[in-house]
Amino acid sequence: MKKQSILFLLCSFLFISCKEEKYANETVQLFQNKQITIPKKANKIIVISEQGCHSCNKYFYHYFQSNKSNKNCYYVINASGAVLDISELKKGMNENFTLINSKEPFFNETKIIVANNKQIDTIIKINAREITNQISYLDKI
Repeated sequence: MKKQSILFLLCSFLFISCKEEKYANETVQLFQNKQITIPKKANKIIVISEQGCHSCNKYFYHYFQSNKSNKNCYYVINASGAVLDISELKKGMNENFTLINSKEPFFNETKIIVANNKQIDTIIKINAREITNQISYLDKI
């Protein structure tokens, strides 16, 4: 019985340890990036990039334009202006978004990040087939 208890505790510890480290690199890239200051209220971080699916990126960019006053969302827009019209963003910065021009792979995919206390809980990579469901999910969380 003692061996089973020890084995159970060991397995539980390993499971908990793995869960905490699931997004360790991504958490560092996002929350320790000197270009980005995410407010504590924001539990949804949306990374919008010019790389990948242009339709998806534009769809999320329009979502950002209509939803940028939401204090629970923070937007990291990784763009140079080649695909997305960022002229308005350059005029006046807002506390709910940051405009960057990064070559890092983490910022080169449009995605939804759900976070809690500066720890990433979930990363949802955007795809064209599920984009309406992903936006619906984003509005619900």
